[in-house]
Amino acid sequence: MRKIKDRKIMFLDTPGLIPYKEKSQIKHAIIGAIDFTKSKNPDLVIIQITEQFPGKIEKYYGVDVNADFEQTIRAIAVKKKVLMKGNIPDSERMYRLILKEWQNGKIV
Repeated sequence: MRKIKDRKIMFLDTPGLIPYKEKSQIKHAIIGAIDFTKSKNPDLVIIQITEQFPGKIEKYYGVDVNADFEQTIRAIAVKKKVLMKGNIPDSERMYRLILKEWQNGKIV
């Protein structure tokens, strides 16, 4: 982001139009104004995406839609081999990877 400021005008060059009073970190992450690496709550962002676009993430990763979304994330992590020691699904890292693919336009 680039700022140019003088006495009367401030110009912000951002990756999208953000209303002046918009403070939602989740909305900013969804539109890519906040990079996936800097998102404080990627899990909440992905949950919001699944509420706005039901079944889209599950379809992209080829897993079944599940009532318990955490179980869906674990299934995606196992399928993509995003695991911790002991073959335990790494949900936190999977949330970030899903957000990365969302922001890069891979999940359509």
